[in-house]
Formats: sequence, C-alpha cells, structure tokens
Amino acid sequence: MSQLAQDRGISVDHGTAEDLPLTTNEIDLAALLGVIGYVNDLEMVFSELARVVSPDGHAIVPFCGQMVLFAELYDTAAGQEAYPDTLDWKETYPLEMAKKATWRDVEAVVSELQSVGFTEITTVKTLTQPIETAIETVESPSKGHDDGSWIVVHARREWFVYSQDGVIESVWWSESDSRHRLQ
Repeated sequence: MSQLAQDRGISVDHGTAEDLPLTTNEIDLAALLGVIGYVNDLEMVFSELARVVSPDGHAIVPFCGQMVLFAELYDTAAGQEAYPDTLDWKETYPLEMAKKATWRDVEAVVSELQSVGFTEITTVKTLTQPIETAIETVESPSKGHDDGSWIVVHARREWFVYSQDGVIESVWWSESDSRHRLQ
C-alpha cells in the first residue's frame, strides 16, 4: 500500500498508532481506518492522535463494532478456521486478521476520544442489513451507530477539556513536540 502511494507521489512515513512519526499539532485531519481493532492500548493511541491533530483539527475513526453481525461472523469464522459454506462472498475478510482483531464498543471509543480533548463527536453507520444482503449491496451511511457493523466516528480536537458540568478541567498545549496538560 505504501509503495502504491509513493508511486503516486505521496510521501509515506512508517510508524505505529502508539508512536506516530509526526510532530505535535502537525495535521488537520487524521484517519485511523480500522486501526483501533488491532491495537492493545486504545488510550495511548488516542493520546497520540490528539497530539498530532492540530486544535480545531478533525479525526475520523472507522471500525467494526463489538457485538454486531459482522464481528460475530468474523469471530465464528476465525474459531472454525473457515467461513460458512452458505456465505457466497467472493472476497472474505482474511481469517488471519479476524483472529487478531479486538472489536470495540462505540461508547468506549467515544469516551476515550473525549478524554483526550476531542469534542463534537458524531457517528454514522453502515452494514445494517443481514450479512447475506450486505455483502451484495452498497449501503449509504446513516446517522448513529446502534445497529451498524461498520461505524465511523468523527471528532474535533479542542484546546480545552471540559468536565460534565461545563467547567474547564484541563488545558492542553505543546512545547518542543511534547504534549502538556495543565489541570
């Protein structure tokens, strides 16, 4: 994938979600496409995301939700080493990836994003239909996350973190590419 991007003239830096090779406040939009299903420390990943996203910048976090149809299918297939014969799916999700995945709870993802200074959080969902139908159709996203297998969270980074009663709880700032928190 990185070679394809480089062939198209895009600069590629390699790193991990827990230690991004970017400076503080460097980017206006970050996307973690399916990444959070494959990391151990979600708090560390989102802290790093907040470090590199500039104030008023945006984060897009798409992922397969926990306890939804597709997560259940992947877990079952991973446990049985095969997808059901009844599933007429030309290109299945790789079993090696399904075995490594940790499907995330949407509320936990939203809470973690809020804890590191992201606000104005919205969600959209897709893959709301039965699996047999979903794999053969293109479904437009709809607001919310209650019955979708694929969830996309959008959030905006703030300089301030507010308590539940609206009082500023902490202020974030950067200094020499280090992130600081004043409480």
